[in-house]
Amino acid sequence: MRAMTVLICFFMLILTAAPAHSHPPQDISISASGEDVDIEVAHGVSDPASHYIKTIEVRLNNNLSITQTFFIQTDGKQNARYRIPGLKKDDQVTVTAYCSKYGSLERSQKAR
Repeated sequence: MRAMTVLICFFMLILTAAPAHSHPPQDISISASGEDVDIEVAHGVSDPASHYIKTIEVRLNNNLSITQTFFIQTDGKQNARYRIPGLKKDDQVTVTAYCSKYGSLERSQKAR
């Protein structure tokens, strides 16, 4: 019985420790003007080759417009610029950024 308790505690420790070493994006900055959307995702990490922003999704008025997958992050942020033909003032631009290890973050901004 004691061995079973130790084994269960060991597996619980492993399962809860994995997210502690990774974290979701900290912030998303969106600038949408004309047909251009500039995005900066803050995600400070110690090893950007293995822990990075993996995917950015851009929705225009709740319709998925862009999905981009990344394989590395060069510094504490991931930058992207997209041209969305037909983007007009007051359109709702929603960006979701996904971490390669754990979590995501979503922010919205109206186009200027």
